[in-house]
Amino acid sequence: MKNRSMNGWQECYRGLVFPLHCDHLDHANNRWYAHFFDDAIMAFWSQNGLIESTFEKKLGCVAVQVKTEIEFHHELKAGDQFVVHAAFTRTGAKSITCMAKLTNAETGIMCAAYTGICVFLDRETGKSVAIPGQVREIIEKVLVPE
Repeated sequence: MKNRSMNGWQECYRGLVFPLHCDHLDHANNRWYAHFFDDAIMAFWSQNGLIESTFEKKLGCVAVQVKTEIEFHHELKAGDQFVVHAAFTRTGAKSITCMAKLTNAETGIMCAAYTGICVFLDRETGKSVAIPGQVREIIEKVLVPE
């Protein structure tokens, strides 16, 4: 996927709302927004070179979500196409914040926003660890302040 940018925010996912994604009111159900954002964030990490082979074996899962928020702004219905842009917006010693915006691809209206705070863990001990230097370098190159 070409890395389209929106003021530093990178396009990382496109999709279509199917009837199976909708609730009894014909709106995309909130559980599917979580699914769309999860797929988008995984693609975002990957397109920035943050793949399993980038990390030491003991880090394994890369990061664990300690907090995730989704704000709903505008409804999506079956047949709506959407696009997700994401950005790393903050780094700490052991954590990063990743944000994503899901917009209607036709109208450009933002439908939902995602914020996830991730902590890096040592797989063997289960304890948080400092962000590895090579990972921090990658993140800081594309960091977009909130």
